[in-house]
Amino acid sequence: MGCAPSYPIARSPVIYEPHAYFNITGTRKTHGEADLKNTEFQKIQEQYWEKLLEERRRSAVNRRKFQEMGEKDFRSLIEEFPEFKEGDIVDLRLQFQTFDLNQDGIIDFKELMQVLDDLGDRSEPAVRQEYFNEIDKDGSGAIDFEEFLALIYQLRKTTDTFNENDELGQIGNLCKRGTDNIQRVRKLSVAKQMLTGLF
Repeated sequence: MGCAPSYPIARSPVIYEPHAYFNITGTRKTHGEADLKNTEFQKIQEQYWEKLLEERRRSAVNRRKFQEMGEKDFRSLIEEFPEFKEGDIVDLRLQFQTFDLNQDGIIDFKELMQVLDDLGDRSEPAVRQEYFNEIDKDGSGAIDFEEFLALIYQLRKTTDTFNENDELGQIGNLCKRGTDNIQRVRKLSVAKQMLTGLF
């Protein structure tokens, strides 16, 4: 064998935990010894989980609100937006769900960007952000279904005055095309829907 050692060489293991968890000999401190709450790693971890949990709570509340709105009578929405019929609101609800990619009951800016990119819109992100802020009346950072309805209602009332090249006009046309397509599909029989690949 020559000069090569015949015993295995012990390598120190890679440790992904903070050094504060261990004493000077390398053994893990007991719970009484370690002040785990005050480590920088623990603080960063708590901040991360706090943000994630808050985001999930908000998402659950918005999803529940959107589902309850679908389950209740649309009379209050029809009173608020008198030009809409119940069928229009159902169609707009389906349109809203196509924009809401993660189905959390709100459309955030990332989702709006993704949908506009997928549909071939070439507007600048700064223009989109300005437009998004205009739609987001309550400043929550997301568009809920009522804000979406208010936007479509405003666009339908001013159909003759907006410019098609204007950002507001492009989004309005996009929503109008979507609801028109939903109405066309609804009028098709099940057999025709199957033949066209909608099932």
